[in-house]
Parts: sequence; C-alpha cells; structure tokens
Amino acid sequence: MRFLIDECLHTSLVAVANHAGYEAHHVVHLGLQGKPDEILMQRVREQEFTFVTNNLWTLNGSSLKSHYTPV
Repeated sequence: MRFLIDECLHTSLVAVANHAGYEAHHVVHLGLQGKPDEILMQRVREQEFTFVTNNLWTLNGSSLKSHYTPV
C-alpha cells in the first residue's frame, strides 16, 4: 500500500509508515504544500496513493465529494 500524507499531518508519519513496511510520502516532501486539493487528488489517482488526512473539508469539498469516501 502507498500512502500520501497530507500537509496537516506531521512529516514523521512517513517514517512510521515506512518502518511498518509501507511506502509513504509527505505532501511537503513532494513540494505540493499549499496546492489545490484537485492537484493533490490528481497525484493520488495517478500514483495510486491512499490519501491520509485529518482535514474533513479536503474529502468533503464540493469538487471532491463524488470521488472519495472517508474511511
């Protein structure tokens, strides 16, 4: 499983996920901080990431609502 960790979460989560055997990247490390949610979701789709965030607005925003379901 591949994770993309949102900028609202600490960068140390990348190491936690990697240590557990998962591939993880942080939005900040990829230079995507502050980018529109649509750009993040495009990256998620293209690179088959599971997006990790605690920002409910990101997942419930009007342009994203029909494509993603929080779990």
